[in-house]
Amino acid sequence: MVRSAVLVTAITYGTVILQVAFPLTLLNRRVKNVLLPVLMAEHASIALLCGLPFFSMAIIFADAVFLPTSFLRWLGYPVSGTAHRLAERVRGRRPAES
Repeated sequence: MVRSAVLVTAITYGTVILQVAFPLTLLNRRVKNVLLPVLMAEHASIALLCGLPFFSMAIIFADAVFLPTSFLRWLGYPVSGTAHRLAERVRGRRPAES
């Protein structure tokens, strides 16, 4: 148990400020790319320290949407063709083989 109310208050306000500032960072790619790992680490610590794994996992996955495309490709995700294949399936056409 944390006994310092000042520390808990500072961490709480820091968390709120980071979460509120995140939409503004979408305007600047460099700041966004720095803030994303911070937010993901923050939610991983919430999962461990507060015992909220499903909440934290959902938020981390939601934040992962904003990861750079080059990083997702480096991880091995087929970024470019997936949306196209899905759109073609919704339209009722068979996607072209790549």
